[in-house]
Amino acid sequence: MLDYTKFTPKPKEKAQEESLEEFLASDPSEEFRNRGNPEKENSTMIVLQTNNIPENAKAAARGVQFLKPMHIKTTDGEKAKVIKVTSDKKDSFGNPYTVYFTFGGQKYSKGFKPTSDNLASLVSLLGPDETKWAGKFVTIGKQVDDEGGERLIFTK
Repeated sequence: MLDYTKFTPKPKEKAQEESLEEFLASDPSEEFRNRGNPEKENSTMIVLQTNNIPENAKAAARGVQFLKPMHIKTTDGEKAKVIKVTSDKKDSFGNPYTVYFTFGGQKYSKGFKPTSDNLASLVSLLGPDETKWAGKFVTIGKQVDDEGGERLIFTK
């Protein structure tokens, strides 16, 4: 004769089985709908308060931006004024020379390594003494390579 007690779940197994059935029967999207709701006690997400930003207000203008090809809007390039050149400390990318430009009402910085082709272009355009570059103008354009990559170029 077969002993059916071997096949009936024990209390612990029965509790696990019921909890699994409850989990499978629950609505999985409910958890995600309540995320970030500060009224829910079990909420663990960070809730940001953005009500201190005035409506219809423009974002504060940034100081100096890192100059990238995307900043050049015209095909003829942008006529930029050199504001200053620093060589006393490296920038965040490890470049020992940083040139600051202004055009279109914005200020930009561009760091150069001593081996940079663009630094060589600037030296040939503005002279070897970078302390005399401030106040001079250059045209900053962008060049597209065969693979679609853009890079800055500097001309008179």
